[in-house]
Amino acid sequence: MDTWTVSASGRFTMLKHCTKCGELLPITDFYRDRSTRDGLTCWCKWCKREYAISPAGRRALAKSNASISHRRSVERYSRSEASRERYRRYARSEWGKKRRQQYRRSPGGRAAARAGDLNRKARKHRARDAADPVGGETITNIRTSRHCLYCGVETDKVTIDHILPLARGGKHVPENLAAACMYCNQSKSVHGVWSWLMSHYPGRIRNLAKQGTFGELAE
Repeated sequence: MDTWTVSASGRFTMLKHCTKCGELLPITDFYRDRSTRDGLTCWCKWCKREYAISPAGRRALAKSNASISHRRSVERYSRSEASRERYRRYARSEWGKKRRQQYRRSPGGRAAARAGDLNRKARKHRARDAADPVGGETITNIRTSRHCLYCGVETDKVTIDHILPLARGGKHVPENLAAACMYCNQSKSVHGVWSWLMSHYPGRIRNLAKQGTFGELAE
């Protein structure tokens, strides 16, 4: 703001300099702009309007609209099912697997893996039940089961999976732990049990439901 003046009605009016025309005008002659210090545009309304109808202003507006339209179209495509299916095909391809292995061996990939481990440990710490802790004996007993709870396949590489994921509010307690093969563990990730089984192993849903395997932990 530059100065004050007294209007004919005796009220004080704040004035501001327009950086384009150089005129000292009331602040009501400027548009609002939150990015500036005083909350007003540097150009007055008349200079703004003249620039908007000029060739240079029209070119700048067209360029801005094209950029916004392109960004919105990219965002819409990234959320579409076609984009997700394209990423799945790439992830299953040999080139996609090779790139993932290269990234995991890179410094950035190792740092990301370490950060993920730390976040997972933090979530486990917040989700741990002091009255029913998970000890080494519990983990060993789960690992001795050579069958995956989800697909039922026997495997030598048994992993520990949380039936109700920690990210969904699951607890790090023995009742929420299950033996799973590497594929099912990674594929299930943070998805709910029933929705994930419906898309991967719909034939096992009835048997698991009858056995009451998941109880109230599923979803």
